[in-house]
Parts: sequence; structure tokens; C-alpha cells
Amino acid sequence: MTRQGFMVIKTYEGDSLKNYRFNNIIVLLDYEKATVDLSFKLDDSLEDIVPTNRFFSDHDAKITTRLSIPKIETQPHPDWNFSTKGELYYDEKVYYMSGNGELRHHDGSETLACYLMLKLQPIDGVELIMKPFGKVQELHLFQAVLNHVILDDAGINDF
Repeated sequence: MTRQGFMVIKTYEGDSLKNYRFNNIIVLLDYEKATVDLSFKLDDSLEDIVPTNRFFSDHDAKITTRLSIPKIETQPHPDWNFSTKGELYYDEKVYYMSGNGELRHHDGSETLACYLMLKLQPIDGVELIMKPFGKVQELHLFQAVLNHVILDDAGINDF
């Protein structure tokens, strides 16, 4: 899990393409299931947003996506390029997304595991408008350092 890294949303506003950067993100990678959960606040507030009882409860949007690899090894591995499909939950609706990404192993640390880059787009025919930014063309997650932590039912440990 990490709160390091950032996300960029590319939107159309009229005829112009705009980029919006979000630094207040949380990324959780499940090594056994090869899934990524990403949550963020649209106002990019700097308050501590890690809830004590639910991982994503205080966020405006959440992305859950499955990587096209069977599982993620914790031992050293070459860089992995993958495709992905998933859902973005925003404004009480579900939007289907697809894309690709890269996972790079980070050697020499017991707490730092890997760097993750994702590029996601709404699937054909899906229109995603995020207020006040406009119609979403792409979402990019850049260089999140994923830490080894243990999550339990009561909350987050080791954070």
C-alpha cells in the first residue's frame, strides 16, 4: 500500500484537453489476486484521509482493476507490462475502464516492493464526466511505491 505517487486525469472541456494532477491518493496492490485498488479525493485536500474502519470510505472516487497477470511475485522479477480492466466508482455510479500499465520490482528493501504505472480509459461508449473537470479521456497513475503492509478487519496496521 502507498500514499506516494500521483494521478493525472485528462479531460475534455469544450474543445480543449486539460490535465489535472491529484497527489492525495491511496493505492493497494493484492499480490495473490493481481488487483489494484486506487482511491482519491477530487479536491486533493491534504487532510489525513486514511480511515480507521474502512480503506476507501472517505474518498470521492475509487478504481478497482484486475491486471492481466495471474499473480504478482514478491521475489525479484523483470519489468512487467500488462493490460487491465476494471471499474471506477464515482458519484454513486459505476464506469467500466480498460487500459495498460507497467510494474517494476524494487530490489534491496524489506518495505518497498515495486513501482506501478497505470493508464486507464473509459471503455467505448462509456461517458464519464467528473465535476467540475469535464469529460474524462484518460487517467494515469505514476510511480507509486507500494509498501508491504498487513490489513486486518479492524482497519489498517503498520501504516
